[in-house]
Amino acid sequence: MSDMTPEERSDRFDFTWVRSQCDLCTRISAIPGPTPVCQAFPGAIPYEVLANRIDHRQPIDGDEGMGEPGTHFLFEPRADVPPAVLDALYKTLDKA
Repeated sequence: MSDMTPEERSDRFDFTWVRSQCDLCTRISAIPGPTPVCQAFPGAIPYEVLANRIDHRQPIDGDEGMGEPGTHFLFEPRADVPPAVLDALYKTLDKA
């Protein structure tokens, strides 16, 4: 067993669970299927976006969905998402 206190372990390891920006977005499709889709990515949401490795608050290649060229469908948080959850997400995305 470790000699570290719970506080020391907490300082050393960040176990914060951050939900996918896609899960918190108004644009995700409620249609069940093997691959998540949304207004921006009607074919399939890229893994890098799902995993919060790419910040979709900014335009990225291919996020035009079925819209006009040059129209980007960016991350838009749902109204029911608690502020603390959004804060944790934004901290993660700021590092992306």
